[in-house]
Amino acid sequence: MHKVIIDSTIGNKNLVDHNFRERLNKDLNYCGLDQDEQKGLLFIMGASLNYSINNTPLGIDKYFRTDKDLKTNFTKLINLYSDPKGDFSNYGELNDYSLMKTIYSYNVVLYDVLGSSQPVDTFLRTTPSGKDTIGKTSLDEDLVQEFQGKKFNVDTVHKLNKTLFRKLGKQLSQVNFSNTKSYEAGYAYFCMMSSMDMNGTGFLIANTHQFLSPLFDALMQYPIIHLFYPKEFEANHIFTSIFQMLYKGGDPKIVIHIHKFHQVLFYDEKSSRLRTVWDFKNEERGLLISQVLHNSAGFRTFRGAVDFRQDFLNFEGYYAPSLKDQTLDRQQLFNTIVQILNKKYNIDIDEIINKGTTGDFMQFLAIIFYETCLHAMILKKVELVE
Repeated sequence: MHKVIIDSTIGNKNLVDHNFRERLNKDLNYCGLDQDEQKGLLFIMGASLNYSINNTPLGIDKYFRTDKDLKTNFTKLINLYSDPKGDFSNYGELNDYSLMKTIYSYNVVLYDVLGSSQPVDTFLRTTPSGKDTIGKTSLDEDLVQEFQGKKFNVDTVHKLNKTLFRKLGKQLSQVNFSNTKSYEAGYAYFCMMSSMDMNGTGFLIANTHQFLSPLFDALMQYPIIHLFYPKEFEANHIFTSIFQMLYKGGDPKIVIHIHKFHQVLFYDEKSSRLRTVWDFKNEERGLLISQVLHNSAGFRTFRGAVDFRQDFLNFEGYYAPSLKDQTLDRQQLFNTIVQILNKKYNIDIDEIINKGTTGDFMQFLAIIFYETCLHAMILKKVELVE
């Protein structure tokens, strides 16, 4: 755990990275986030950067071993997306209470979705008089009603993330904040709230970052990947970043083989270029889904599969473990994957196909690819039926 940097004067125009800003903006647009969603996401990116460096799945400890390293590298990170003329302490046009209300309500809804019996308020500091709780506000009833009775799964979290970003972004748009100023305002907000209650603010902001769908998790990791793993950042398509966030924390003996197969399937040989067949903006989404399903089933014949299949049989994290050593035809396997999408992830396939953004669709394909590879490998045989 690294120390937390609270310094709203941390702006440095010499550290602004225009190439990074261009890449992030490009991918935000490519994924189909509207202007409010982009601003809200960037606000949370700035607000949660301290949490991000302490909890990233990427190995960055060597860059934060001393207080000097921490200050130097955090300053580099926070300035990557900032404006050369920006001021991390200047966001007086915003309504602090309205921002607090959105973030507090999000946390209340999240804990309800998680089924937690511990109220959010227990993590917040109460003033000595006992009359006020720092960070607590009235509830956004629309947000609460939208997710009433929802269960914790990827689809619910993804939609909850979007609602948070959209609501925050709308407030930022109302005062004509640009993307960069929205990002700066996020960090300034974190500094202001932390000065009143560091632990409570850390808790509320951490939950906006800790519980992210793979798509939004991938985008939130951009500053860290760009600064500390620039070659990988340059080489990876956003689809790969989404896929990595989907399987993070998984058994390395399992995910390493699926990741290698994904590199062979989705990228030109010995290249960082995505194969032209994988045009995620293609309006024929049914065709792409079919291609992913059929190609993923071929993971069984991937090089070395005979040697590592036992690791998959020993793995316990299957939604359908009854498939182990069973014989299915391809249609039966695909029907099983559809059941997994519905029951495990709560994904409405028709909604994704007809209304989902490109980002939603890439996340959907990453899930199909992962689950098909995983379950195809434990089958005894996949029969070809004419």
